[in-house]
Amino acid sequence: ACGPAAETLAGGIIMTDILNTYLAAASMALDALFGGTLPIYGEEVPDELPERCILLSLEDVQWRKAFGRRYEVSATLDVAYYMPLMTLDRDRELNEVYARCCAGFGLIEYDGHKLALHTMRRSDQSGVLHIKCPFQTHLYSVPDDPIMGKIKNTGGTK
Repeated sequence: ACGPAAETLAGGIIMTDILNTYLAAASMALDALFGGTLPIYGEEVPDELPERCILLSLEDVQWRKAFGRRYEVSATLDVAYYMPLMTLDRDRELNEVYARCCAGFGLIEYDGHKLALHTMRRSDQSGVLHIKCPFQTHLYSVPDDPIMGKIKNTGGTK
């Protein structure tokens, strides 16, 4: 791999891995919000989905070199809530899911990495509730070789 996605960040994480870290943070936050009762899928999605579940994905991912080794990363987290179309109190259930996500997504964290999700937009597409959470973060890369290896002692030690 080449470009910013292949560079190593502070903590030894590869830049593309940070997106998976954010998905894991969202998954853990949702699991806590729903008490482990709702299946949540990110990378691996089964052929047949249960009646009620959440699919997580990232959209509109953009990397931009900001300054030196610092990168600006922006993307949109899409939380898609699936449920049967013919459900009593469907609107009430969708409102409850949306409200829980709004309440629990202020700051999510996984493996020491934090992400603030302050804006959440709701839409209903073909009976699926989509909660779009745009975010922006700054990352910085770490040189592969230690800086001490570049220092040459040309004089005597005092």
